[in-house]
Amino acid sequence: MTDHDVVPVQPELPMAAITSASMPRLFELAVQKGAEGVEILERLVALDERMSARRAAQDFAEAMARFKEACPPIPRRTENTQFKVTRNGTSQPRRYATLEDIEATVRGPLGACGLSFRWGDSKMESGNLTLACIVSHVGGHSVASSVVLPVESRAGCSEAQKYGAVMTYAQRYSLIQALGLTTCDEDVDGNAEPEERVTPTQVDILEEMIGRCPPATNDRLLAWTNEQWGATTLDDLPASAFDAVCAKLATKVAK
Repeated sequence: MTDHDVVPVQPELPMAAITSASMPRLFELAVQKGAEGVEILERLVALDERMSARRAAQDFAEAMARFKEACPPIPRRTENTQFKVTRNGTSQPRRYATLEDIEATVRGPLGACGLSFRWGDSKMESGNLTLACIVSHVGGHSVASSVVLPVESRAGCSEAQKYGAVMTYAQRYSLIQALGLTTCDEDVDGNAEPEERVTPTQVDILEEMIGRCPPATNDRLLAWTNEQWGATTLDDLPASAFDAVCAKLATKVAK
């Protein structure tokens, strides 16, 4: 065997020039080199793993794109009597999609695209609950989206009840974030009067999350909320913006 025979496995060869179809032949050449081919074989194994991971990531991205095209709007069938919007002079409760409605809607399209989701183990630390929703593809690639929420102090609720309430919200919120869903909460359209603002408790949640982010986060966040909703302070945020702001902050907290 000549040196020319092993040129394809040299490390300087661009990855794009090596395909999965050529890998068996490259392995065979490395084995034929005997002890001299051990280092080459190790490099080939590492290269094959990187190529497989790249293909899996591409397959995942394509599957997610197909899912978003196929997924129908999430039905908002549950009334939230705490928040109301005024439409045509009539005050009406906002509607939102429950975790059960979201799951029932997305499971079929996800399965058809070779996708699935699950939640990782929850973590309680310093009064905060951390939970990740993991979206996986049959090709092996997975992406996790985490949320960090404080377990609020609720009068009359046991510790188990407080934990359960926050867990349900964390599951719903992390699933929405992981799948990039945008139709789970009712928006205020241009013909409606402004809806009620976020509650003091929600402001506390946002401030707590901001406290876990880099120092410049607050100013950048307010610039964004001003652009999106005309809100220059957290107290000015409309109730419908709460989930979106949480999502933005959760990404920074996770990093």
